[in-house]
Amino acid sequence: MAWSRSVLLALIVSLLCFRFSLDRDSGLALLCSMLLVALAVVMVAMSIWRLRFTY
Repeated sequence: MAWSRSVLLALIVSLLCFRFSLDRDSGLALLCSMLLVALAVVMVAMSIWRLRFTY
């Protein structure tokens, strides 16, 4: 349950950073949003791996 909340939070913050980057034309905010999406993908992969080998 905590993994899904963390992934959801990372995706929400990523979308907010992406929107901020479009409004302010900020490359740093765009980089932040891409890193957060990558983090969310890694977290999903880790949770799947953890579920597969734990149970």
